[in-house]
Amino acid sequence: MANHLPFEVLTIIGKHLYIKELSACMQVCHAWRKAFVPILYHDVEIRSGIQFDHFVETLESTKHDKLPLGHHVRILNLWFEAYGNDIKDLPPLCPFVVEIGVWDTQFQYIACEMHQWKHLATVPELILDQSPKFSFEFFKNIITDLVLDTLAEWYDEWMTIITRLPGVERLVIKGDYDRDQHFPKLSVSEMETIFESLPRLSHLELSYFYLYGDVPVHTSPCETLDILSLSPMDNHMWGRYFSKKCTKVGRLIVYGYSNDAAGMFAESKTLLRSCRCLKELEAGLATDEIRQCLAILAEIGAPMRSLDLYADWDLDSMSHVVHGFQRTVSKITLKIADGTMLQTRMMPLRRCASLTILTVDAMFQDIQLDAIMEACVHLKILKIVSKLLYLGSMPAATQLHSLERLTMKGIMGSEVFSYLSDAAPNITELVCSITLEGQSLSMDFPFMRLRRLYLRCSGQPLYRLILLDKILNGTKDTNDESNEWYRCYRGCPDDRYTLHTVSYGEKLGGCTCGFDSIVYPGESDRSSQEVALVSLRCRSIQDISIRPSTGSRYDF
Repeated sequence: MANHLPFEVLTIIGKHLYIKELSACMQVCHAWRKAFVPILYHDVEIRSGIQFDHFVETLESTKHDKLPLGHHVRILNLWFEAYGNDIKDLPPLCPFVVEIGVWDTQFQYIACEMHQWKHLATVPELILDQSPKFSFEFFKNIITDLVLDTLAEWYDEWMTIITRLPGVERLVIKGDYDRDQHFPKLSVSEMETIFESLPRLSHLELSYFYLYGDVPVHTSPCETLDILSLSPMDNHMWGRYFSKKCTKVGRLIVYGYSNDAAGMFAESKTLLRSCRCLKELEAGLATDEIRQCLAILAEIGAPMRSLDLYADWDLDSMSHVVHGFQRTVSKITLKIADGTMLQTRMMPLRRCASLTILTVDAMFQDIQLDAIMEACVHLKILKIVSKLLYLGSMPAATQLHSLERLTMKGIMGSEVFSYLSDAAPNITELVCSITLEGQSLSMDFPFMRLRRLYLRCSGQPLYRLILLDKILNGTKDTNDESNEWYRCYRGCPDDRYTLHTVSYGEKLGGCTCGFDSIVYPGESDRSSQEVALVSLRCRSIQDISIRPSTGSRYDF
C-alpha cells in the first residue's frame, strides 16, 4: 500500500510532518524517501557547533551522488556562534541556498563567505558596530535592514556604507546615550544624500542624534518612507527639516532627550502639520500636548487608525479627539483613572464604526464587561486590565458579537464566562490572568469556537479540561454526555515551561509536573478532592498554555 501512494500525495503529507516524523517515514520504502528527503532538507536549522559538524559530514558523504543532499537546502539557519572560517566549505555543498539566518551580531563575521551563494536573496539585518571587513558589492541589493552603531572609531565610514547599499529599506543610526561623544551629528546635506542613495527606504530611525545645517528652501519629499522614528538631542531644526522631507509618513515616533520641553513640543507640532497621511503617533510629550497634537492631525484630515485616550483628559476633550477620527480609527487604548465612570468614557466610542481593537487599562478599577461589549459591537480584539470584572444587573446578551480574541486580567467569576459563551461565540483565542477568590471557577464554552487558551491563575489550583468532542474514538456526537472526558493539569511553577496541546494521545509540552491525568467517563473524579479547581468545558482545542500568575499588570 505504501509503495502505491502518488508522489504528489506524499509531498503534501510531508509538509505537515515534524522532523522526527519525516525521518521515520523515510525508512518505510524508497518511494517515501524520495518524496520526503527534499522536504527534510529544504529548511535546515542548526543550533550548535557539534550539530553543524555532523551536518557538514552528512553533506560531504553524498556530494558525489547524482543528487546530493545539500542541493535540496534552500533555507539555512545557523543559530550558534559561527565565523567565516567555519562556513567557508559549506556553499559548495549546498549551492542553492536562497535565505540564510544567523544571529544579528554574527552576520558581519560570516558575510565574507556569503558571496559564494549565488542565489542568495534574503539575509538578516546587518548590525555594524565596527569597520566592516567584507565587500559590499555582493550585498548591495540583498541587505534590506541596516543598523549603524556609530562608535567614534569608525564614525567617518558610515556614509560610505549607506551609499553602497541601495537595497536598504530599514535604516537605523544610533548613538550611545551614556557617552556624549558618540552622538551622531548629521548635517542636512548628509540626510539628503541618505534619501537619494536609498530609493526603497521605508523605515528610518535616528536615535540620540544632532541635526545641523540650513533647511533647504526646495527639497523633494521621500515618497517611500512610511515609518519615521526620531530621538533628537536638541530642538534646533529637526521638525522643520523632516516636515519638508517626510510628508507621506504613516507612523511617527518622537522622543526628545533635551531639557527644552517647549522646544520639543514646538518642533513636534511643526512636523505634524505636514503629516497628512499619518495613521499612528507615539510621542514622549505631556498628555495635554498630545491632545493638542491630535487636534492638529484632525484639522489637516490625517487618517489616524490608532489612538491613546488618557485618564487625565476630561470627557469633552476625549470626545473631541475621538470625533476627529471616528471614521478612520480602528484601534483605541482607553486609560481610566480611579473614580471615573466607565459608561461615560464609553459613550464617544459608540460612534466609531470602524473600531475593531480596544484596550481598557483600569488596573485598580472595577470594570463592567457587558457595558463594553454593548457599546462597541464591532470589536474583533478586546483587552481589559482591571481589579474586578463583573456583569451588570441585566447581563443577558442582546446580540451576538464578532469578537475573536479576548484578553482579561483581574478577579472574575464563572458568570463572566457564561455570558461570553452566549454573547461572543466566535472567540477563538482567550487569554486570562485570573485572581481566584473562591474555591472554584467554571469556564463553560459549549458553543464557542475556542482554539487557543492561555491561563494564569493565582495560587496553585488544579485545572480540568473537559472536551465535548469524543476525539479518542473518532465520534463527534456531542449530544451524548458520555462523550465527555477531560485532562487535568497543574500550573507549572517553573515559568520556562508552557503546555501546548499538539496531540491528544501524548503528554503535553516538556514539563513533567504540568500534566496530571486523563479521566474517562465512568472513572472516579479525583480532582474534586482538590481545594481549588478551575474547570473548562469546551469543544476540541488546539493550543493550551497554563502558567502561575506573577501578579504583574503585564501578566499575559
